[in-house]
Amino acid sequence: MRRILFITFNLILLVMLVSCNDLKYHYIEIKYKPNNHIIRIFPYYTFTYIEKEEILPETKLLFEQCDLVILDNDFDAQIRTEYFTIHDEEYSLQDLISKETYTKLDMVFQEENIPIRAIHDLQPWAVAQSTLMNLICNKEFLTKNILLNYVKQLKRNKKIEYVGNSNESNRYFSELPYYYQEQLLLNSIDRYFNPDNFLKLIYLADSGNFKELEIKYNELVEKNEIDQKIFTEYIKPQIDKQINLINENIITHNSIIIITGLNSVLGKYGIIKQLSKDNNFVITYH
Repeated sequence: MRRILFITFNLILLVMLVSCNDLKYHYIEIKYKPNNHIIRIFPYYTFTYIEKEEILPETKLLFEQCDLVILDNDFDAQIRTEYFTIHDEEYSLQDLISKETYTKLDMVFQEENIPIRAIHDLQPWAVAQSTLMNLICNKEFLTKNILLNYVKQLKRNKKIEYVGNSNESNRYFSELPYYYQEQLLLNSIDRYFNPDNFLKLIYLADSGNFKELEIKYNELVEKNEIDQKIFTEYIKPQIDKQINLINENIITHNSIIIITGLNSVLGKYGIIKQLSKDNNFVITYH
């Protein structure tokens, strides 16, 4: 029995040591064969190029060597009260969503010891994005902020291209019919109470397993009506702009870094699938 316990303890220790040493930057590299210029895509969920709120030295080197950084709409987006506050004083959040959804939301806030009255003046989408998503995946938001601050430091000697701006993002979601805003809110509540699928995506991205990540991502998104709607109306136009920026700059820039969400990278219309149709691009995973 002691021998079994000893072996088990050592196996656990070995796994912990391997995990600690596995900290590395994961990204997708795309080489343009005609001139060997490089595009590197860092999806938001790739947390392992951040440690102790600092960018790893290897990742800093890649950023310092690049000529152009492309950021998507949401990267610099802030939740703004002028877009997401319910301006009609006769209504509150409770009036805009079903009783069942409000009850589920109240359960989340009770779990987190947050008074639900604090968000009564916000639209459903703002609650999902600013409150629930911070509870579920605050590491992603921390990562985005660290990366954004670092990119701003590089701005003096780097070309920065934004696919859009935060106003576009805020406007789109604030103008969504409340039925769809409620669906997004329900998605976030479901992720809070049943986080396994969502955490699986994070784990796969965190470990650099992009191929399996794409399979899992497609399974989740293709089943979801609201995800499909947002992709068609909001994300697909962003992808088209990113592809255009790549085509416009790949000849003149030796190294391009793209920081974007998984929605823009994966799927049948994502950047990877689009560029893989062109034999001039060679895609590898790191």
